[in-house]
Amino acid sequence: MQIFKKPDFNFMKYKLFAFGLSGIIIIGGIINITKGKGLNEGIDFAGGSLIRVMLKNEIPIDEVRKLLSEVGLEKSRIQEIGASKREYLIRSLQTLGKNQEEEIEAHEIIGNKVIEALRLQEDRATLERGLKDLNTIDERELTLILEASFPGEASAIAQNILSFRISEGIIQDYAQLQQE
Repeated sequence: MQIFKKPDFNFMKYKLFAFGLSGIIIIGGIINITKGKGLNEGIDFAGGSLIRVMLKNEIPIDEVRKLLSEVGLEKSRIQEIGASKREYLIRSLQTLGKNQEEEIEAHEIIGNKVIEALRLQEDRATLERGLKDLNTIDERELTLILEASFPGEASAIAQNILSFRISEGIIQDYAQLQQE
């Protein structure tokens, strides 16, 4: 089977046209970078924090913007991901620390601000009563809490809860953990 009857194409005949088109595209790109919007730097180059948030209920993106601006994160970029309209990527403004520890602490502070801003009123009331939020607690603190009731097993239980949280998303009810 022969696709081309005469496979002899004179590509070099169009070299000046190709050089001209390439030059126009390159010059257009340089003008766009210098005079236009410039490069859209990702979080890796621009700095800041990238936070993925999955909410219990659907909240419009405008409401998320409003809530974040109330805690001083009005310059954050918010991107809705997933089909559920409950999951967002939030890119915060640049955070600078003098050393790596200070920068990590700055990222944690921004993450906590985002969580606090998007927390429902009923969840705030639960926290005020002294209960812990399994969606934000870390493994060390959860192990310490479980140690009183489950000595020797607390670390394994804490790891299971965190694994469930990572795979399933937000823990909405303690009954979800009993199913596991």
